[in-house]
Amino acid sequence: MKLALREMRRRPGRFAIAAALLTLIAMLLMLLGGLLDGLIARSTGAIRAQRADLVVFSATAEKSFLRSRIPPKLRARVEAVPGVQRTGGIGVTQLGARVPGNGPRDLVDVASAQAYARVRELLAPLAMPIHAIPGNHDDRDLLRAAFGPDGGGAGAPIRHAARCGPLRLVACDTTVSGQDAGALGPERLAWLEAELERDRATPTLLAMHHPPLLIGMDVLDEIGLAEADRVALHELIAANPQVKRIVAGHVHRGAVGGIGGCPVFVCPSSYLQLALDLRADSEIALVREPPCFGLHVTLDDELISHVVPIGDYGSPFRLY
Repeated sequence: MKLALREMRRRPGRFAIAAALLTLIAMLLMLLGGLLDGLIARSTGAIRAQRADLVVFSATAEKSFLRSRIPPKLRARVEAVPGVQRTGGIGVTQLGARVPGNGPRDLVDVASAQAYARVRELLAPLAMPIHAIPGNHDDRDLLRAAFGPDGGGAGAPIRHAARCGPLRLVACDTTVSGQDAGALGPERLAWLEAELERDRATPTLLAMHHPPLLIGMDVLDEIGLAEADRVALHELIAANPQVKRIVAGHVHRGAVGGIGGCPVFVCPSSYLQLALDLRADSEIALVREPPCFGLHVTLDDELISHVVPIGDYGSPFRLY
């Protein structure tokens, strides 16, 4: 000890470097510990916040929560278990189940009257009318109260038709309460068939939340529109050539396809986009690509669909 103290007095700079290195290592260890805590919280925070009596994972979640996949068939099996009162998903990865007798902790959606009021406020500067349709995270009654149309009763599908300049808009509700996947079923298909039959002369744009086709990402196609409804829509659209475009959303990615001879335009999200991953084991992962909206323009007898990024990307400049 005396030798060490004597050496420190003789060459203090030498030991100062060592002390600085030890301090730096200690700080790096603290930083890595904080990052690890954050990653663990990010992976498990949704689980800890889940107010459910039982959380169900798929077998693919053995190594990671984020690999869990709950397709509609498995969800139906959980809902059929005696005693389960309600189910609700954390995204599409886990499923929370509520059992009666355990307190008022039912899962709720994020939709609220305040959120819809804020949307109305943001859209107020637009001069054109607003025709809203629900997505899988919406509350039909709150959405109807904020944007209309009136009528239909509590929980009823939101659907309507309106004239938009030279086009006719037919808005169709594909949502299923409490589920991410979509469906139409015989009743809604019958309504759509009758609505299209009502005017076969006016060029028509058909709007729905869930795309009426597969997009090639299994993790999203599992929560898409039911197969039977896709087949029925194909036949219905083929019999109604006045439908010039089908527009949809849901998948947070831009995509283009077609059914029954009609182009399908899947609009990107106005928030975050989904990372494009066409591998069989792909997962739902968001990416900060530009938010966008769709703009549809009539040119003579043609309907042109544009994708418009939202944000400031600088002033236009000449190419030449």
